[in-house]
Amino acid sequence: SSGLAILNNTDESLVTYTTTGTSSSTTSSGSGGGGSPEAVNERINLANVNLDIDVEEVTLTLIQDKEEVRKITVTNLGPETVHVKITSQGLIDSVKFNDGMTLQPGESRTITLTIKSNYRGLITGRLLFVVKESTVRSIPVILNVRSENFLFDSVLLIPDKYRVIKPGEKLVAQVNLQQVGPNEKIDVTANYVVNDFYGKIYFQESEAFFVLNSKEYIKEFNVNLPNGKYVLGLEIVYPGAFATSSAQFEVNDKSLFEKRALYMWILLVSMIFAMIILVSWYMVQQKKMITVFGG
Repeated sequence: SSGLAILNNTDESLVTYTTTGTSSSTTSSGSGGGGSPEAVNERINLANVNLDIDVEEVTLTLIQDKEEVRKITVTNLGPETVHVKITSQGLIDSVKFNDGMTLQPGESRTITLTIKSNYRGLITGRLLFVVKESTVRSIPVILNVRSENFLFDSVLLIPDKYRVIKPGEKLVAQVNLQQVGPNEKIDVTANYVVNDFYGKIYFQESEAFFVLNSKEYIKEFNVNLPNGKYVLGLEIVYPGAFATSSAQFEVNDKSLFEKRALYMWILLVSMIFAMIILVSWYMVQQKKMITVFGG
């Protein structure tokens, strides 16, 4: 999606995290504070906790059973030293990382995410940054798992009109398939799934068809979802190979048009209010001038 930061941090001098469940050794550019995590957070005010993370989400296409590495940087913008516990939700052990770190005010640490999945299909979840048992930040994670020998490029697109839908409205997506191997007819199965970022599956459907060279089609989904953010996944499967693609959408009582209309209305009211203040100030200044020169 637009506006997302790219995971391209190559600085390995800060922190290296390679395991989950146990604390792994770290090296850092700062002292990171002293004392146990409980002691560090004992007197901290959660209202003062301000963590900056250099990515909005982690989205990755990876080959099954092959390891990928991505880095994210966390900065403490708050006024107090803070210990941050890192955990995950919904990722079924596909992402490994250290379980915590201590940050002084203004200090940054780089977290290395080791990503590997022996599962297939779409995996969605969140990285949670927890202080004193309260989640202060979360990062959505989307993993599209594919086999190494897949012979299709698959693209799943949700038109702008359907990126925000109301509860009960249908979801519409466009699927583009392009053969990159031998130009022959191949029978495939398309598996569709809708996940949230908490590890829950809301919708599943499958259909079979053949592809010769390329195939493009529009697919409608009768989903009845509560308000929230979701991921539509498409897994194309044929004997011995599979590939996954995905697209995000949101369910909201207010449509995207209504949201934009509300923003425009707020902007218009703000401009009118500003003009009233400006005109009032001008009239007051005029009266002062008349009083001074006409008195």
